Amino acid sequence: MTSHSSTYPLRLPKSIKAAAAALAREEGIGLIQFVANAVAEKLAAMQTASFFGERRQRADLAAFRKRFRRTGGEPPRAGDERCVGGRRHIDMCHWPRAAVPCVAGLVTQRGRL
Repeated sequence: MTSHSSTYPLRLPKSIKAAAAALAREEGIGLIQFVANAVAEKLAAMQTASFFGERRQRADLAAFRKRFRRTGGEPPRAGDERCVGGRRHIDMCHWPRAAVPCVAGLVTQRGRL
């Protein structure tokens, strides 16, 4: 990524420009910065999707299933128990500072998945 910037003339429909300007004002930034942030977010989302798509193609699902279904091991440590709220249980039941709600035990007290 280069550190210099460049200009790019951009034509937007009036309604889109007005909506973007309103959101930029709410965020306390200028329209140009808002558009730059929006483009950066879109690029990050597309690169993330591409990354996980490539990782999925390399996955060894047979090895995953074998490891996932193995028996033995250690029981969960205190605080790492699975959430018993079920699929629709959505609250911060385990970790008050969690960025995401607890959904079927994915967030534990220590924040590990």
